[in-house]
Amino acid sequence: MLWLGVLGSIGLLIYIDFLGTTGEVYGLMRRIGAAMYFVLIPLAQSMLLYQHYKVLRKRQDSLIKPKVLQYQFVIVLLMLTIAAASVFFVVAGKNTSEIENIVEWNFSLLVNLYSAGMILIWKDYRQVFNKRCSV
Repeated sequence: MLWLGVLGSIGLLIYIDFLGTTGEVYGLMRRIGAAMYFVLIPLAQSMLLYQHYKVLRKRQDSLIKPKVLQYQFVIVLLMLTIAAASVFFVVAGKNTSEIENIVEWNFSLLVNLYSAGMILIWKDYRQVFNKRCSV
């Protein structure tokens, strides 16, 4: 999971580094970076979600709120739906730069919305950690 996140982040850096450049090699680097980011980051997020569900099942006293995990699960399902629609457009030959932009922007939004759920999980753990340290 860690390495998927690291490699996905490197993909994002490659994509950003070659934005605004022209040429076939630069276009290839942008496509490789985008593909790495848009495949590996959601995969790492899905694995993390699965791990959180396992913790929730094993420990009833867990601070992880089921509603937060449900929210993240919906986000992952939306990402899968967008990915499937994107593949459909490519296979149907109807893929345009506008459709690619719509897919990329919405997918990026969902990746970040997933992270909002992580903020809620970390916030609860931070409060417990601060209470334990102050005692």
